[in-house]
Amino acid sequence: DDELVKIFESLCAKNEYRPTPEALAKVHVFFAEQPRTKGFGNGRLARNLFEQVIANQASRLVGPVAGGRSPQGASVPSAVAPTDDQLLGVEDADIPSPGLLIGDSSLVAAEPFGDR
Repeated sequence: DDELVKIFESLCAKNEYRPTPEALAKVHVFFAEQPRTKGFGNGRLARNLFEQVIANQASRLVGPVAGGRSPQGASVPSAVAPTDDQLLGVEDADIPSPGLLIGDSSLVAAEPFGDR
């Protein structure tokens, strides 16, 4: 699992993302709980997780559509541009729960994405 975390960290570094210690701890749990079925591939799993994390991060930063309405019907103010730290930061909320389908057919979806 340490090798998978290192691959994930190298993908983050290569793309200038900075995961928090809490996010890396959740990445470690994610990899530790993945089934090692036929066709399991370290690099592919780490890359798929990285891509899902970046998509989750983007969704977190965008939130409700500015100028529109929240799911509860409240008015959403105009968008405020995220800071560089926010754009490059990866938080534990961006890491999916273990056992989720993230573009790898060897994984089985266990539950919807984390705490979103």
